[in-house]
Amino acid sequence: MPRAIWQVSLYFVIAWLPSVLLACLTFFIRDVSSSPLGGVYGVQAIFLHCNQLIVPLLFGWLMRDQMIGALAGAASGELSNKVVAPEHPL
Repeated sequence: MPRAIWQVSLYFVIAWLPSVLLACLTFFIRDVSSSPLGGVYGVQAIFLHCNQLIVPLLFGWLMRDQMIGALAGAASGELSNKVVAPEHPL
């Protein structure tokens, strides 16, 4: 498998771990928020808010690079095999 797939998989495991952990803890502990494990809610909040900021910036940056490459190739008359603009349906 390519390295990027492993990195993305690891990211999703780490990002979703607090939410899954909270769901599993509620099966065993009646009130997780008032237990000593209630700090998991803080970890979940940090991950969720970081995802709202970092993921759009990261994808925006990567998509910007792809678009700049596609526009540069279109301006020079060469189309890249990686990026093909779809035809407009109208």
